[in-house]
Amino acid sequence: MADWWEGEDYRKPFQAGRDLSDPARLIFETSMGWHYPDHMTKYYDFTQYNYWDNNGVHINMAIPSHAYYLLCQGGTNKTSGRTVGGIGVAKGEKIFYRAWVSYLSPASTFSNARAACIQAAIDIYGAGSTEVGRVNEAFLAVGII
Repeated sequence: MADWWEGEDYRKPFQAGRDLSDPARLIFETSMGWHYPDHMTKYYDFTQYNYWDNNGVHINMAIPSHAYYLLCQGGTNKTSGRTVGGIGVAKGEKIFYRAWVSYLSPASTFSNARAACIQAAIDIYGAGSTEVGRVNEAFLAVGII
């Protein structure tokens, strides 16, 4: 069973890297009070700090990671209030894996990831499937359009 914590072993004895089920509950920069984002409205633009996490790539990855959680488990994004019905980990894994290996590159954006996941769901489950609809709902819930 998935625990939805990422990096809990790596960061010991510190707080886990990310909680995919509720990213915003964890602080990644204590002195600034910065929480991991769970929605695009909370995206961190670190372009002014060239050295900071390659402009926030790991910190902001909490947003599509939360979409993955919502797709698999179902739930409500706290920022948007949008609820997604889960399709299960096995189906979510297949969709995200196919999207990442078949359609994305290092230059891909979050919008590209959304389109890739929708296409992967179409490839696997068909254009009118529940899975395609849920992928769309999950990305909308986290504000990736």
